Amino acid sequence: MCALLAEPDDFTLKIFHGGKMTDEPRTYVGGDIDYIDFCNADQISLIEIFSMLKEIEVEGGFHVLWYKLPGTNFDKGLFPID
Repeated sequence: MCALLAEPDDFTLKIFHGGKMTDEPRTYVGGDIDYIDFCNADQISLIEIFSMLKEIEVEGGFHVLWYKLPGTNFDKGLFPID
């Protein structure tokens, strides 16, 4: 998992789950939000993200994982993780 002490490259991962994505404008409706602190940009991976999802009890498969660029909104700054 993520480190316990803050480093210069650490960030907080905000995870929306249990709801659904709508279009025009793109928004996330319903569900829950969880935060995972002290994630390191040099160490995070898709495997690590899947582990985090299991830790917060997100189960049943994932349709699409998205990331949002800092300082943008869902409509312009959201991209699927390939």
